[in-house]
Amino acid sequence: MRYVIKQKFISFTDQFKIRNDSGDPVFQVKGKLISLGDQLSFQNMDGDELAKIKQELISITPSYRVYRDGTLQADVEKKLLTLLKDKFKVKMKDGSPDLEISGSILDHDYTITRDGRQVAQISKAWVSIGDSYGIDIAGGEDDILLLACVIIVDMISHDPKKKVDPVD
Repeated sequence: MRYVIKQKFISFTDQFKIRNDSGDPVFQVKGKLISLGDQLSFQNMDGDELAKIKQELISITPSYRVYRDGTLQADVEKKLLTLLKDKFKVKMKDGSPDLEISGSILDHDYTITRDGRQVAQISKAWVSIGDSYGIDIAGGEDDILLLACVIIVDMISHDPKKKVDPVD
């Protein structure tokens, strides 16, 4: 499945829609205006919470947690010493294999793999809309978890003033 997220330079809160490749909104993400660290609610278009993203404030490297139904699903953290690439580790808490995210911060192209197999690709290459980027997720994967990871990578890798598009 393909999704599109449009970046924006200034926003008071993290609040935006994730669209399918036809341009239809399929998910919305809402952040808290005042909170200690980033806290985002990942929702369907009816407003039902599907996941929660919370920044870990006490950590050596930038780190976030993804919760589903109140249960910790994954820890996402940036690896410290990497040459020429951004690298992230997604530690799964349910016993399933961990995910690796690697790519170029300058090109905003990333690959998400599990056990050496690509499960998602993040790229500006196939999106023609300005500062938008696309996420192509392999069938049978957890789209919500992978999209949450994309949002976390974007928050860690880019200037905090550069936010994604607000809700229409």
